Amino acid sequence: RFVNTAKEAGVDFNCDIRNVDFSKIPDSGLTTILDNLLENAIEASKTSSEKFVELSIKESNENFIVISVRNSCASKPEYKDGEIVTSKKNKDIHGFGIKSVSRVAKSLGGSVNNTFDENKMIFTDQFGILHYSVLSAATGSFFAALLEGISPEMSVSPMLMNTRITATN
Repeated sequence: RFVNTAKEAGVDFNCDIRNVDFSKIPDSGLTTILDNLLENAIEASKTSSEKFVELSIKESNENFIVISVRNSCASKPEYKDGEIVTSKKNKDIHGFGIKSVSRVAKSLGGSVNNTFDENKMIFTDQFGILHYSVLSAATGSFFAALLEGISPEMSVSPMLMNTRITATN
């Protein structure tokens, strides 16, 4: 879904997933994390000059899983009380996604960190949690749906070991 959404918006999408075991992350939590971070990244990059989103998921040493979403953007994000504030017009019905991602991180003993490089106009979200073992088939199915439509000859197995995908316009 996100590859197609990015393509339709003229945004280059790069995905790099390395030997990661998601078995102890509830599928709903993983969906919350990726859905919100990728949707926000694609939305922000639509108005930038470079138009790119990069998703990286890897293990950092043997103890952590790090999910990183990096994207171009046209303006500096706004913060209030240390949290990002939605840039969408109707703030009463928007801005819950990042809070949901933070709640999932906290429930898994992890954290979310975001940075903005004003010189390069690049925003980065990093989500880190403790590592566990054995990937679930449902999580593999989620990634298959995420990457659907990349190329007809590509197949995504539930294990998703060392997957690297680039979709450019």
